[in-house]
Amino acid sequence: MNSQPQRRITLEQLREAEPHKPASGASDFAADKLCVLEALEQAGASGLTTRELMDRGGGMRPPNRIHDLREEGHAIKTIHEGRGVYRYVLCKFLSQDQEKATAPKELQRAPVKTDNRGRPLADDLKSMPLFASVTRR
Repeated sequence: MNSQPQRRITLEQLREAEPHKPASGASDFAADKLCVLEALEQAGASGLTTRELMDRGGGMRPPNRIHDLREEGHAIKTIHEGRGVYRYVLCKFLSQDQEKATAPKELQRAPVKTDNRGRPLADDLKSMPLFASVTRR
């Protein structure tokens, strides 16, 4: 057990106490945000992944700084590259076609036609490799 007596705080001391201030201030995030913006501008149309932004001084959570930049009005496109990897590109560097595309061309396909209950039609399922052998009666 602790042999030291407990120190009691008086009401006067409590009234005069200052609120706790966290070690990381908003200015830390502002610096990270500027690093992220500058890095994206330098990267151009190729953009940068989260890891690349971290390596360039964008802080430990670049997606949070991307969110802050979007709230300030910057247009930033997020491209999912798979396996938890995301690439960020400033939209001023994207062509019109790239802005509209949400997935690589090889993954894009026409929407599946459905019946009145929202189920895919058998003809559409046959065109998909996974469902080639499936037929609906």
